[in-house]
Amino acid sequence: MPKAGQLRQKHAVMVLLQKGSLRVKFVNLRRITMAKTNTFEKFEKSDKDLTMNMTNKTAVITGATSGLGKELAIALAKKNFNLLLIGHDNQRLEDLKSELGKLGKGNLIAQTIDLSVTNSMYENLEKMAQMVSVVDYIFCCAGIRFVGDGKDMTLEKLSQMMSVNYFSVVFLVKVLVSKIQKQGHIFVISSGAANYGVMGDSGYCSSKAALDRFSEALYSELKPQGIMVTSVSPGPMETKLFRGSQSYSGQTVSPGEEKMISPQIRAQQIMNQIGQDKRRLNLTLSTFIVRVLSTFAPFVLDILIRKKK
Repeated sequence: MPKAGQLRQKHAVMVLLQKGSLRVKFVNLRRITMAKTNTFEKFEKSDKDLTMNMTNKTAVITGATSGLGKELAIALAKKNFNLLLIGHDNQRLEDLKSELGKLGKGNLIAQTIDLSVTNSMYENLEKMAQMVSVVDYIFCCAGIRFVGDGKDMTLEKLSQMMSVNYFSVVFLVKVLVSKIQKQGHIFVISSGAANYGVMGDSGYCSSKAALDRFSEALYSELKPQGIMVTSVSPGPMETKLFRGSQSYSGQTVSPGEEKMISPQIRAQQIMNQIGQDKRRLNLTLSTFIVRVLSTFAPFVLDILIRKKK
């Protein structure tokens, strides 16, 4: 079993507390430079390469009517993808379908499914799966968030959150896995919240942690079949989930002053990773740091979060 010093060197992270503040120093500069190039903001695959590799492809997108899901739908439509769009608002789906029809030549199917109702969701996803014969890519973008302490949780809200954030991905993969082509790719939109239990966000953190573990297992299960699975931590985005989260009692919760990134930027970064066999994709440096610290120095996260509160 490696010693603690060897582990610190292996993961190239040294945590220093000085004068009550936190500094995270990357010791192995070469390695972290590679990590930033390969894992974070910079993605070098050209748009020309994407066009060459994505002719007559079919993608399924959940959460397609807003935020990251919508931006991915727009980007893929411009590449003439065949798209199966899933959302809970029929009118917004039809409006999106009309918008996308002007951008490309791919076939478009809009399917209204309420992913927050577990009992009916699986049956509806099974019916949806019969509409496509083959699938190349799946983008699991649907997500909801209710904020509050564990004592404030309600069974109704927690069930909705688990259904959308976790069970919808499990069931979607279940009904489509036999139709996914070799070299297909499943993108699961996770969160930095999967790595650490944040005070006041226990329900959301739990749903994303379950999703992350499922994604890890799925990666190992499908890799022998030539199917890739990537868990994506996009960081805070300018979306309804971040800007309009509600408490368990229904009150809108202010997101604070945290910097938000456009979902359009995140969509393009994810597009550029199609076909890249990566178990995890951290689109911000902060999500990478949280993942490492939660494993090797959770007390540091405790200090940071207490100071932020």
